[in-house]
Amino acid sequence: MTKKLAANKKVTSLVERSAKTQITNLNDCVRSFSEAFAGVSTVLSGPIAPKVAGAALSAMREVAKISADIEKVAKGRVLELVTHNGEVVTDKGTRRYVEDGYVFEARPSRSGTDPKKLEALFRAKGLDPERGMDTVITYKVSEHKLFHAIERGDLTTAEVEACKYEESWTVLTPKQEQNDE
Repeated sequence: MTKKLAANKKVTSLVERSAKTQITNLNDCVRSFSEAFAGVSTVLSGPIAPKVAGAALSAMREVAKISADIEKVAKGRVLELVTHNGEVVTDKGTRRYVEDGYVFEARPSRSGTDPKKLEALFRAKGLDPERGMDTVITYKVSEHKLFHAIERGDLTTAEVEACKYEESWTVLTPKQEQNDE
């Protein structure tokens, strides 16, 4: 075996050991997070003061932000790996890269031409967007017109009620009030 080949095998072995250590460390971190979240869940499962509920929600939202940031970095690393080393496997542009039994895939989304930008370009040039684009009509709710449609008998109140959104709430992150003393 040549010296260069032996050196390459040694580097590969070190990288593989380093990867195993890093995966072990990641798994330990996830286990620690899970244990900490179990503690938060235990606190929230019993009777608590309102400020504890607020503090818990605030803390979990902060954790979610941190988690989202870490996920974004991890996705970026996988995307870099796939776009530089992967091959296109579908006609839609999905790329795949396989290494050490791991399959990495990335599907492009929102590829192609942005219709809002293209419409703005046509309008900026003083041209009708219909020259190069299809027209799509969308409808928006008008309470006034809806009232008249019910009045005319086109629709019943029950039919309109069935079209209402399901009730949904956005819970804001609690903040501690500032005392102006």
